[in-house]
Amino acid sequence: MKIDPERLKTLRTRLRLSRKNLADKSRVSARQIARIEAGKSRTGRENTVTRLAAALNVEIGILTGDKPLPDGRPEAETTSVQISSTISPQRRLEYDLVKRRYGLSARHLINWAPLLFVLLAEGSLAWRRQKLKEVKEAAGCLSELGKTYSHLYFAYCLDQVKAGYETEQESIDKADLLGDVVRDKGFSGSAGCFFPDDALFDVTPFYNYLFKFAADLEVPGIINFWLESFNPHPDEFLGMEPHNLFRDDLDEITGGSIRARLALDFGDVRLSEIPEGLMSEEAKDKRVAWLESRLSDSLMGIAGLIEASKDPEGDER
Repeated sequence: MKIDPERLKTLRTRLRLSRKNLADKSRVSARQIARIEAGKSRTGRENTVTRLAAALNVEIGILTGDKPLPDGRPEAETTSVQISSTISPQRRLEYDLVKRRYGLSARHLINWAPLLFVLLAEGSLAWRRQKLKEVKEAAGCLSELGKTYSHLYFAYCLDQVKAGYETEQESIDKADLLGDVVRDKGFSGSAGCFFPDDALFDVTPFYNYLFKFAADLEVPGIINFWLESFNPHPDEFLGMEPHNLFRDDLDEITGGSIRARLALDFGDVRLSEIPEGLMSEEAKDKRVAWLESRLSDSLMGIAGLIEASKDPEGDER
């Protein structure tokens, strides 16, 4: 089958794809694509033509020149957009660790992020509904006890619980993942009862759900939380990391070295920048030394403080 070189280049540039981008989408090498566009390799295997046509979202006949080139901009052009966001060096490191463990690139994670987040968000709301149902049932039992036994008169004085129940229900109905509705009403007093400020700071429903979810999975070393409640407003708490991922993998890579770990955590060096020859177990000492040599001067003081806080066995004092 013959691919029209101009057709291939036109279709690729319409989609604003580099040769490497098209190679990633089609699983045809960038070198082969360049040869075809240069007219040096017009005849291709059927599998190659099929892959390129699928990646370009066109019929094979359009790619070979047997069918006319569609007018205007193809629909597929609007499906690829550039996005940008600022993340902490620790989060960037986690992207690298995900790729190392599961073979998935940042592009995969970004494409799947909306689906995965919605699944977690709706899971957290379902969990909260169940817990609210349990509270309502328990409140009903207390009320009945108070009515049955007069000496337990306080058991049916449940105005505080009722107000809290209604506020939590409103938060769930509004898909308020972070509990802002509860805190705002509590601090303003508009919930109809007094909520202690210290209790309101612990209203972090989505994080509570993630904490419980991770605990149920029982995968220490892969997912670790060290706070049971944390209100993750990205704009307010950027850089605060109440959990970490792949702790065991990082311990293995850094050999337990504080300086090597800081170099990775704070972005002085990327995981992908470690020479391949240093990634074996036999090269651990050289790898650790190489990572430590990448630690910036500004972090040396922090490394020294952390090292000084540990006893000879490596435990914090």
